[in-house]
Amino acid sequence: MNFDGLKRLYRHYFSFTRSERKGLILLCSILFLLITLNYTIGFFEKETHSDFSEVKELMALYEKSKMNESPNHGKSLFVFDPNQINRESFDTLSFPSKIKGNILKYRENGGIFYKATDLKKIYGMNDSLFTQIEPFIKISTQQKVKAPKINTEKTIEYFEFDPNTCSERTLSRLGFSSFQIQNLKKYISQGGCLYKKEDLLKIYGVDSVLYSKLEKWITIKEVPKALVVNNTIIELNSADSISLVKLKGIGPVLSSRIIKYRNLLGGYYSKNQLLEVYGLKSETFNLVENHISIDVDKIKKIRINFADIRMLQKHPYISNVLSKTIIDEREQNGYYKSMDQLKKRVALRTGIEDKVLYYLRIE
Repeated sequence: MNFDGLKRLYRHYFSFTRSERKGLILLCSILFLLITLNYTIGFFEKETHSDFSEVKELMALYEKSKMNESPNHGKSLFVFDPNQINRESFDTLSFPSKIKGNILKYRENGGIFYKATDLKKIYGMNDSLFTQIEPFIKISTQQKVKAPKINTEKTIEYFEFDPNTCSERTLSRLGFSSFQIQNLKKYISQGGCLYKKEDLLKIYGVDSVLYSKLEKWITIKEVPKALVVNNTIIELNSADSISLVKLKGIGPVLSSRIIKYRNLLGGYYSKNQLLEVYGLKSETFNLVENHISIDVDKIKKIRINFADIRMLQKHPYISNVLSKTIIDEREQNGYYKSMDQLKKRVALRTGIEDKVLYYLRIE
């Protein structure tokens, strides 16, 4: 590279425009001013002398006030019962007045100290203070008896009654809660009826305890005509949606779900399976229970020796594990010859519920 080239390179990197030169001069001036101030500012500061005398006096007064509340200053400790000591005697005890006030407030609000350590519950009471006063605490045994509870239970009467016709007031006198009364009245208003004593247990909220108390007093008289629903009995495994909606409490939505679930199962073997239908409540079941029947011969069963794993897994009662076990056992040990053999062979590897057997067949 020749001299002219070096000259051009120098001008390119080390030359400044007029505005850049002005800015550089201003920056250098500011830096010089700051450096000068840093060295000269110390000559202009005045020495200050802090006077802590007032603070010391205040601290001394505070310490003196704390000493006045000290358990061992000016007052003494003596044996006392925190449940019985009066305000005047309390003032002569040598521990902080705030804690004494909290003890008195606790008593005024009905609080009772049953043992010495109960004083630790009082706000402001710490372990060191409690250790000092514990030997002087003596609680009378009479105070350990809790105040008697106020009997808020209603008086219950027992007499003959018909749950189909008696009033809410009558049910309340017999010991029914408002929740139980509401459910019973709702059941009857929707067309339900108690045909025998045991039907009372169908009412949601009525337990065996209440029933055992009232059983001998229940008298089911002739069922009023207003409570009788049509006496048509519908067979659940063959009924269509039109037939099902005739039942009290069953609308188009529920009837559709009943049939859909029936198709998944292959059919119903028990009335109680209706409670597995989504959205069908126990109150509705109680209304329809006496108006349906089950024909188990109409259940569509799975041929266990010919079914594949997908067919088994579709059934609501057959889990993936159970279906795989059934297929593995069949492939390893041959066809099943009886349901008892199925239970024994499958039970060795996994459990099988009795309800599953309603939907399986050998042939």
